[in-house]
Amino acid sequence: MAHRLMIDDAAGCVFVRYWDTVDMAELDAVRLEVEGAPGFRAGLNRLWDERDCVIDVTGAELTQLAERWRVNNALHGPRKVAYLVAHDVDWGFNRLFEARRGSDGISYELFTDYAAAKAWLGLAADTPDPRLLLPTPRR
Repeated sequence: MAHRLMIDDAAGCVFVRYWDTVDMAELDAVRLEVEGAPGFRAGLNRLWDERDCVIDVTGAELTQLAERWRVNNALHGPRKVAYLVAHDVDWGFNRLFEARRGSDGISYELFTDYAAAKAWLGLAADTPDPRLLLPTPRR
């Protein structure tokens, strides 16, 4: 799998970092992994770091994923979700995902700058970048 996750209960945030190519199976697996992770609870904010990956899904898969998240989001209460992206295509992918998911009472924002995402989520100024928190494993 081309991702790592960490739950920081004190910060009230789930950090997920992706790299390489990420497909539908992995995106769906992460949703389940987050829910099963020690320390997970409803109301935790999310930071999805997609700066170092390519998301490879079809339009139909995106719609399926959005429906699964819509159901999932109803279970986890209000929170903020920040997507950290590097490319315009990733920005567009996340906006399309948001549109297909529909209104669910959760605040979503897209960022290209980690400091801005961190500030919006209310994270401490010294919270390390996800690239440092969750480094890519050595091969």
